[in-house]
Amino acid sequence: MTEHPELLRLPPRLRIKATMAYFGISRSTIYRRKRAGLLTIYKSGNISTVRTSEMVALFVPPTVSPAE
Repeated sequence: MTEHPELLRLPPRLRIKATMAYFGISRSTIYRRKRAGLLTIYKSGNISTVRTSEMVALFVPPTVSPAE
């Protein structure tokens, strides 16, 4: 995650609505990834959250270092 320093400021888990806003994706996309087994949604009462690290792995492309 060091390639994207702004991601270091995010909490370890995000609510679904915050995830949608930060990553620019729809609720449907999140739940499609869950059905495909690519993402875990955690429930605590009526609050659903996802792990930020899983979202980064799915939706943030890695930066490529220039060849030396």
